[in-house]
Amino acid sequence: MRIFKILIPALFISVFSCSDSTENDSGEDSFDRKEILSNTVNNIILPAYIDFETKLGALNSSAELFSNQTTVENLEALQSAFVSAYLSWQHIEMFNITKAEEIFYYKKMNIYPANVSRIESNITTGANDYD
Repeated sequence: MRIFKILIPALFISVFSCSDSTENDSGEDSFDRKEILSNTVNNIILPAYIDFETKLGALNSSAELFSNQTTVENLEALQSAFVSAYLSWQHIEMFNITKAEEIFYYKKMNIYPANVSRIESNITTGANDYD
């Protein structure tokens, strides 16, 4: 008797919860993926890359200024520009798509531990060997 008290409401709920749906029964939804992807690219990814490029340019300028005039103020400006560029990098690191994927950009950024001999070699030769 106790089982019927549980079984009958469960059966009643399962029968009447099925409805004649007018939704697409082919398994397709009506969600526009192109619109969401365009929105993501145009409003999140591209602005983040533009911001990173700007901050990377500021870092480069600060490094050149510090290289030419080694003062405490220029060092602090360089450190601040580095932190700003690094934080901006953290926002785009997850978007390893298109050109960034083609040139293996993630392998050229945020690499630890640093290869000291390679860095010193690049400095002495003036090469930009980041691979």
